[in-house]
Amino acid sequence: MARLRFMAVLFAVASQLVSACNRPEPPVPRPEASEPIKQIELARHGNSVSALAMMSGRLEREDGCLFIRDLDGALVGLAWPADAKWVATSDSVVVDENEARVGANIQVGGGIYDVSAANLHQYFWMRAPDVRCLGERFWFVGAILPSQPDAQSGN
Repeated sequence: MARLRFMAVLFAVASQLVSACNRPEPPVPRPEASEPIKQIELARHGNSVSALAMMSGRLEREDGCLFIRDLDGALVGLAWPADAKWVATSDSVVVDENEARVGANIQVGGGIYDVSAANLHQYFWMRAPDVRCLGERFWFVGAILPSQPDAQSGN
């Protein structure tokens, strides 16, 4: 009798667990266009990237993705080092105490990589980028370079 009661309790608990696992999660509401995005999920590469190459451009946010609009006007997707932090209050990314704000002209060290939706699996990611965040080209950021004063204006 005790064995039958134990089996009935075990079955009831298992049924509850299975039904809880099968419930769909509620959809996450997307912010309206006028609302600031509180969190951006940064794509993070797992590679050791030296800052041998440099890219300049304006840091832009579009549909939850960060891009640099380079000097040719192309949107360049970005993968950040593992220690990069998104700071929602200042709308910026911080790497090694250097900050890049959305809307500002920035310089980053790193390198351009041939990343596409078809070959994402070929790279080592801490967090892979969403395919909509790839841009026309893709840059692995090694460092945010400190802004330099303009030699002519002294700013």
